[in-house]
Amino acid sequence: MRVVSKTKNKVQTLVLDIDRDSMDFTAPRPLNGFSDDNNTGKSGTQIFISEFDKEWTEGLNIAEVVNEIQFHFGALLERKNLTITVRDDNTKVICKPFDYNTVQGKHIKKNLQVNGKKVEVRLWISPVPVENQGCYFVAHGRRIHEIHEIKSFMKVSVSRWSVWSHPNVVGYVEVGDVIEPVITRDEFRRSSNRTELYKQMVLTIEPLLAAVITKVNQRRRVLEMGRLGNILSKCFNVAIKKDSDRNKGISNYLDQMQGKRATGTGKRKLPEEWNNQDEEPAAEDGENNPENNPENNGDNPENKDQEENKDGENAENEEKDKNNEEPDAKKPKRDSKMDKLKRIASKFEMVFVNELKDSKGQIQRAILIGNQMYINVAHPDFTERVHTNRVRSKLNITERLCSYIANISANSYKSAVISRQQEGLAMYADNQSKLFEEILDLEFSMESSLRKYLPAIQKEVQGKNEKSKRL
Repeated sequence: MRVVSKTKNKVQTLVLDIDRDSMDFTAPRPLNGFSDDNNTGKSGTQIFISEFDKEWTEGLNIAEVVNEIQFHFGALLERKNLTITVRDDNTKVICKPFDYNTVQGKHIKKNLQVNGKKVEVRLWISPVPVENQGCYFVAHGRRIHEIHEIKSFMKVSVSRWSVWSHPNVVGYVEVGDVIEPVITRDEFRRSSNRTELYKQMVLTIEPLLAAVITKVNQRRRVLEMGRLGNILSKCFNVAIKKDSDRNKGISNYLDQMQGKRATGTGKRKLPEEWNNQDEEPAAEDGENNPENNPENNGDNPENKDQEENKDGENAENEEKDKNNEEPDAKKPKRDSKMDKLKRIASKFEMVFVNELKDSKGQIQRAILIGNQMYINVAHPDFTERVHTNRVRSKLNITERLCSYIANISANSYKSAVISRQQEGLAMYADNQSKLFEEILDLEFSMESSLRKYLPAIQKEVQGKNEKSKRL
């Protein structure tokens, strides 16, 4: 490697030669003349790298080098009087920083003070995803790491991935000398300044960012389908819980499936506990509930009339006591099951949107952002699997559609999990089939959960349509 450099307002040009095969390191020496590629006539530094091993030159090209420089030193490229040019014998390319002026949408520009030192926050929230440009920490113009990849910060963050890894958020936080990165540049050294900076970001920046992102998400949100969305979310979370147990080694897929069959839970309808939980809080359910509506109650209406004619008050009290005994006997089992479901259901939410595209404008089937699984109902694969009856007034939720939702949810979830882990796909380097097995296990687990409650899902959709017609 040869480095040729000339300082502004100095006549002398210095050259430094480094030979990787030599243990000797010579000091820079004067060089007559300076080849000025950029025609500045003032200053510059040239780095010449030659005699590559063949193993390293395969696939190496100018474009890759330029992309790496622009990726890691984008903020440096914004400085005045600074130009970085990459060239070989035939090609010459000037590196350029990302132009944030091209990003439409909300701009958050703030300066934080940490022990008298300034930290610059420059964030943009675009109405559409921005390709290959995330939100990251930089120090003196050099990229450290994407913010959502800094584990120490994500531990104190409130919104976490739903904000800092959102595909519509771009920008950077320039920390300067306030905090110091570790040698691998994927984390910051522990210090009081780091604690204070994280605190200020969570308290002042994150709420502003979350508010704007909420509006962006709301524009993409079409419907949550009321109880239907809740049922699908619970089924998804049940599958995720089983997937987590498999990853922890608590159980395997076959044991889970055999255990399910052994319990005899082969019914294809919603558990009684879910019905009670969902219907009791609603004010309108009082008159629609068959148990509270005499007209809909099929349990011997003649006997009920006779009871009302006899000793009305005593019979009514006995009826209440009788009705109160059965729920009390089943209450411990029902409550414990609902408590477990609540803990799982609070993790992920399934949201249906009528538009979902990536940064290149390609239509997506589904994507997991934060804890929300977005499913595109306008995708041809989704619409092909949605059917209505002949009068086109009731939506039919088929097993084919349930399988589709299970498949895209499992793939989107696994993709998000892998992207959030430092090892990424490298964790499957020794056993690539393990990844496909995990995806299949999650798909079939989700599909089994959806098929189990398919009649309840269908009933909810029909009830919702009928209610809409009445309105």
